Amino acid sequence: QPKCSRILDAAQRLERLLSGFLHSVSSEGQAITLSRRAVDFNQIAETAAVQTQEADPGRILDIRLSETPLPVDGDPVLLEQVVLNLLSNAMKYSHAPAPVRLETWRDGTRVLCRVSDQGLGIPESAQAAIFDRFYRAPNAHTLPGVGVGLSLARDIVLLHDGEITFTSHMGEGTMFIVALPALGDNTDERADNGDDPLRRG
Repeated sequence: QPKCSRILDAAQRLERLLSGFLHSVSSEGQAITLSRRAVDFNQIAETAAVQTQEADPGRILDIRLSETPLPVDGDPVLLEQVVLNLLSNAMKYSHAPAPVRLETWRDGTRVLCRVSDQGLGIPESAQAAIFDRFYRAPNAHTLPGVGVGLSLARDIVLLHDGEITFTSHMGEGTMFIVALPALGDNTDERADNGDDPLRRG
């Protein structure tokens, strides 16, 4: 029963996400409606990680979440889809036994989330277009997908006044970082995974 309930919850979240996305397409770029509230980004990341692990139990997911809460003003359903998309891409474009890593931390006024893999990498010639809607890199056409995930993830992050960036090297892997405005005190958590946002793990 608990597993069925989780599957139903995931389906409902996906339905809402797709409804918002299709509405934005049909309205020629009208913004997706947000339902924002104070949420702990750690909980969002953990929920996405659980769903990812259940979908691909044979893969290693290295989870390194902040030891302290990471409050943001956001739509938990849409932010969860951002993390889910990054995790599913990392799983899709890398292969066992190489792990996929999920990390969260806070740096001053920002909450950060990093998803990194040791997979195919994104060709340099494709990197400028990677967030374009329906674009797929030349080395991705043999794998399932329609090319809307990263575009939608970027749109959701921008609607939260955040940014999403990446670095990638062919044959070495890809790393995406999502940065969102933090709520609350201007604390600065620098765990061993957060000292350098561009450090490969």
